Amino acid sequence: MQQQLVSSVVSSLFQIILGPPATLLIDSLIKEGQVLVEFRALFSEIKSHLEVLQAFMVDASRRKRKEPHLRRALARLMELIYDTENILADCQTRLKDRSILALCSVYSPSQLLFRYQTAKRLKQIKMEIEGIEKNLEPFKLLVAGEEINQTGNARSSSHHVKESEIVGLEGDTERIKDWILYQNRLSRVAIVGMGGLGKTTIAQRIFNNTEVENYFEVRVWMSVSAQVIEKELLKTFWIKSIKGIEQNTRGEMIMMLLTSIKLSLLNKKFLIVLDDVWSIDGGWWDQLIDALPEDNGSSIIVTTRDERVAKKMRIVEYRIHRPKCLNDEESWFLFTKITFLDNRGRRRNPPLEDVGKAIVKKCKGLPLAIKAMAGILRLKPSSPSHWQKVADNFESEIVRETDTESSEVKASLRLSYDALPLRLKQCVLCFSIFPEDFTIDVEQLVYWWVGEGFAYAENGRTTLESAYDSLSELVSRCLVEVADQGNYDGRIYSCKMHDLVRDTIIKIAEEDEFCKLDDEKTHHLGLTNYWQVGDKLAKYSKLWAFLITNKPGSSAVKLNYLPWLSTSVRVLDLSSSDINDHQLRWICSLRYLTCISFKGVVGIKELPGRIKKLRNLQILVLTDCTALKTLPDSLMMLKNLTVLDVGNCTSLRHLPRGLGKLSNLQVLSGFHPASSTTMDSSQLTDLENLTQLRILRMCITEEDQIISVNVDLSRLNHLQILDISIGNSRGDENLSGKLDLLVPSNCLRELYLRNFKRETRPTWLNPVQLPRLEYLFIENGDLKKLICVDKTEIWAVEGLCLKKLPELELEWKRLKSAMSRLKYVEVNGCPRLKDFEVPHHPLGIWRVPKEGEEEEEDLENVCLEDEIEKLKR
Repeated sequence: MQQQLVSSVVSSLFQIILGPPATLLIDSLIKEGQVLVEFRALFSEIKSHLEVLQAFMVDASRRKRKEPHLRRALARLMELIYDTENILADCQTRLKDRSILALCSVYSPSQLLFRYQTAKRLKQIKMEIEGIEKNLEPFKLLVAGEEINQTGNARSSSHHVKESEIVGLEGDTERIKDWILYQNRLSRVAIVGMGGLGKTTIAQRIFNNTEVENYFEVRVWMSVSAQVIEKELLKTFWIKSIKGIEQNTRGEMIMMLLTSIKLSLLNKKFLIVLDDVWSIDGGWWDQLIDALPEDNGSSIIVTTRDERVAKKMRIVEYRIHRPKCLNDEESWFLFTKITFLDNRGRRRNPPLEDVGKAIVKKCKGLPLAIKAMAGILRLKPSSPSHWQKVADNFESEIVRETDTESSEVKASLRLSYDALPLRLKQCVLCFSIFPEDFTIDVEQLVYWWVGEGFAYAENGRTTLESAYDSLSELVSRCLVEVADQGNYDGRIYSCKMHDLVRDTIIKIAEEDEFCKLDDEKTHHLGLTNYWQVGDKLAKYSKLWAFLITNKPGSSAVKLNYLPWLSTSVRVLDLSSSDINDHQLRWICSLRYLTCISFKGVVGIKELPGRIKKLRNLQILVLTDCTALKTLPDSLMMLKNLTVLDVGNCTSLRHLPRGLGKLSNLQVLSGFHPASSTTMDSSQLTDLENLTQLRILRMCITEEDQIISVNVDLSRLNHLQILDISIGNSRGDENLSGKLDLLVPSNCLRELYLRNFKRETRPTWLNPVQLPRLEYLFIENGDLKKLICVDKTEIWAVEGLCLKKLPELELEWKRLKSAMSRLKYVEVNGCPRLKDFEVPHHPLGIWRVPKEGEEEEEDLENVCLEDEIEKLKR
């Protein structure tokens, strides 16, 4: 965690001191009589020391696990970094409060006291960091002298496999064999999954299969985990693929190696297994693939934990195999084969079965964990009491470093963490606060990352977009599992983490004091039980994030001890908690807050005007606050606000006047515009100033919200998603007709239209005015014509969802002609559609076959048959 914070703070310091905001900051300080000029020099010196330490800490993070002195030094450095961030936030808050600065002279007692205390603390921080840097010199030299694998990879593999440790892989083996045997061109196959899932075992079984051996003239197994340089990789490959090679060829150059490889494999069927590939950086893959013949029916199998690697190797989706965890029956069978190996898998002691199955259940179907626990128990006395001790201490047993089998599990799971870039390590540690078997709402997770600075804008992506990108990358790296996602674009709505991965992450989070329930220095807490930490909140004085992590349907968490919460907290998620308006007044005193969520809090009736004091607030979520009636005018003073969500706040009629002042707003949900005659609330015209808006969800319930109002939504050039709901479930034809006045930007990519009670589409809903529209969702209405019959239309739409449209008349052939890019169509409650192709699915879903899928019998049916077979097993 320390190195991530260094990266974060160094970035922040650069922005404060060197970036565009810094110029404004320093100019403002100078105008106020040199208030913080001396701080600028101190910040610069601290930044310099952190930069020197940063490169060292990337590698030291691994060594600190075995060096207590190093661990303590890095922990103290982390505390100093947090303190520096707090001082930065204090400075920024003072500058944002223009009214106070205007009234207070630079020589006022409060300003002088602030200058004195801040300068004193910064000097102390600088001196402590200098001392830490000096004390770490021996470790820096030690680390510099070691050969450290930057990918975190330290394992190697061979093609040998123990048949006694193979269970439940028959279907996997046969499927991949079908992909690689009797093909005309070079087949590329990937086996992708988390550590310990059995990817290498599957590849080994295929590599050693008799039919495979007879079919391929040359078979080469290579463990790529060492990430050797391309010359050594190619040289090793050539040596392995050609028998009788002479020693003097080992010095040949890369081009000669490539030429020799191509000539030696010409007219030969070969199978190459590249096991445990983490990266193709350096160009070794492109060089190798260019040297291989393409048209002789050969095959390449790649195993990796990172799906993005497979995609970069141009392995198509339908040739990526994702092994599943073993089911209960398979898990128990594998366990008994190893534990009772002396008895050929027969249980020597039937009373052990109950406790044994309890242990196996905790392995969650992960083959490596099952093998490890079986190996441990095989060496222990075969008595229920000894086995019960293992079951009771499962988490510590599975990651013990003193045991060969269990340490392999720990090494395998830690490998995935160590291989993460710094920006993702802090994100994955957040999963440590959530309970076991917990399904995590992605929005809650992403808002946390943004609020605490774990995600940042780069490469044209906003901070929110980068946070979602980080989640997708963790999924691709098989550290996080998808629980729920969209049918069309695969957008992730909820996720979870395998319990054994979670256990590993928890231990790392405790080591780094990221999240440790019984440590007052912890910076992050998740509350699932009121009595668990509620009455102890006062001791957690260093908290930066506090989240309610109750499962859906649980009773509301009471927070009587909330005023004891640390004032340093940045992220506060009180979803579904039992708080009231009185407690909100105290929350408004938490000046560092960047993210607040009151999702599902039914006790809130109004937000206090003091919310204006939260100058750093970026995210405010009030979804499902059904009792909320009013929002204060002062809300519009929060200029840093990027997310405002008041969706399903059924008692809240309108937002206060001045919405257009929130010029940094990127997400606005639940917007109910006021009528043109209501002067104290925000109207549709206020949207014109929200030029940074990416997502807009609003409900139009009255005609005079649109009539006589000239609204130019086309100015919102960044708007990607527009969701419009008309009236209520009954809708209104006249009101739907007024929608013609709301012309969105031609950059719009997704449109959701609900309760549209008119036969003809809105005038702007056409491919000319919305040339980039990729997804169209229309639900519950009287729409009769969607595609223009009089002229040819060419849409860019790739996804289409039509629900509860009883009057809609549309022919499949006509639709496919107008929307030739369609990849996904969902139909429900549209009886007048003609000849629609929705095969193999009772819910009316059609998907375009993926590239190359026509080569298979029927991929959907094959997948269905696989699922049936797994259920049978």
